[in-house]
Amino acid sequence: MTWKTAPVGYPYPNDYAEGDVVSDKTGQVEFRLKMGRVSQFYRKFTVEIDNVPGSERPLDNGGVIGEGAENWSTVFGRVGFEVKVVESDGDIVEPPNSGGYWSLAHSHSTMLARRDATNLDTEWRYYLLATKFNTVDAFGVMFDSSATDSNNVPREGVQVSSHVVTGSQEGWGPWKNSRYGALKPAYFRTALHELGHAFGLLHNDDGGDGELPVLDFSFMNQTGRAVNRSTASSPISQNIKWNHADRNLFQIRHWPDPFVRPGGVEFGYASNTRPPITPPDADTEYESPDLVFSVEPLKDHAEVPLGAPVRINLTLTNSGDQPIDVPGDISLKSHHLTGQVTDPTGTTRGFHTLFYLDREEQIKTLKPGESVTTSLTLLRGGQGALFPVGGVHKIVVKLSWSFSNELPLWVALGETTVLVTPPLDKSHAAAAHRLLTTPDTHLVLVLGGDYLEDGVGAIKQALEDETLGKHFKGTEAKRVLKLGTPDLEEATKLISEGSVVLSDVEKEKLKKLGVTFPEDVAE
Repeated sequence: MTWKTAPVGYPYPNDYAEGDVVSDKTGQVEFRLKMGRVSQFYRKFTVEIDNVPGSERPLDNGGVIGEGAENWSTVFGRVGFEVKVVESDGDIVEPPNSGGYWSLAHSHSTMLARRDATNLDTEWRYYLLATKFNTVDAFGVMFDSSATDSNNVPREGVQVSSHVVTGSQEGWGPWKNSRYGALKPAYFRTALHELGHAFGLLHNDDGGDGELPVLDFSFMNQTGRAVNRSTASSPISQNIKWNHADRNLFQIRHWPDPFVRPGGVEFGYASNTRPPITPPDADTEYESPDLVFSVEPLKDHAEVPLGAPVRINLTLTNSGDQPIDVPGDISLKSHHLTGQVTDPTGTTRGFHTLFYLDREEQIKTLKPGESVTTSLTLLRGGQGALFPVGGVHKIVVKLSWSFSNELPLWVALGETTVLVTPPLDKSHAAAAHRLLTTPDTHLVLVLGGDYLEDGVGAIKQALEDETLGKHFKGTEAKRVLKLGTPDLEEATKLISEGSVVLSDVEKEKLKKLGVTFPEDVAE
């Protein structure tokens, strides 16, 4: 190719070249290739910011120009992204009777209702909602993933919490016991952290991305972990790295567009090996022989009817003679847990957390003989229904974590099987068909609510079916208890009439919401 002056319309007239493309077989000119520089940036995007009254908009770190000031343009200038910030609506109305707490589902529905119109094929627009609190007690959350993605356009929206109060750990330094929105650097950093999730990035400080932890206080380090690594003499306020870690920079610069842009691949699909832009590290995982990870179906429910959610119990036990630090939360609200289900045809579908949160780390020290337990309720994953056909399904669950950059990635693996039985009659077949083909069913299962009419309708049809009804009574009870006006009478009726399939975790959640179970009533 030969350097030439660019035609009119190219912004960089000296950065232009042309050349013939010649066939190596015939020697003939096949076509002429023209290449010109059109931007100094790798990518460009827009972030639209809405807020409820009283919640600050995260626009910068509050610094003085020339003395460490950072804003959207300076941060993404180093990344190589051109960013446009749109300060949009400041009159977002809080959910009724919420006390300022926003569910992921309500954040998503507000995004759909209030954001400016856009075409994601011509403008990469991300939505940032500033509220006082969220219902997952996090500094921020990327709410547009899996079950909460009701319009099936992933990774469009994030939320930050302005009125969460920081902890009293020494690592907070002068930011101890403070309202989060008043801490401009921390608040702005959380917005950048959650936007990183919207770009497809995972946490990079706990092994959850399949790589050795990067403990450099960069954006994808979790705030809670960063605080725990900080000290009174070197608090988090002095430690923030105003950039992404090197491997995250490489990823968001060089992943193909669908892995970064809003509306591209499902969150959690991208990794350091998919798409393969870098060779994978070897020997980074350590499976301790002293940790026993038990994965078992709910008692008496290793066989479930087609269309029903599959409930499994998880138990992580220290069988050794020394204490071991493990994640305090091993549920599907934890970023430490992933899994996959292989159906009788050999098709494998994955599942992972719906919540990638920026909150303080939960670490549990398991003494010898101690265990941490939870239950999972599985129905759908990023590739659709996890149990779409009858037959034996294999479930593999993986926990991964690291609390030190001097250790490899700790993992615990467990597996089990369940038998999905075929429809017993036309009613069962019709209800199962609707459940399996309605993605919003999963959203209602996880979060409740009443605005997803298709999902609510599918569950109501299941409740009318003799075979499936008992598997969804707990789901419906939780849903009616989370409405603007909780219906305790209806929830109690659902639980008390006939048999109900519930895990211990589901039962405890319902008790906290006010439901009294028959066995708990004194005679």
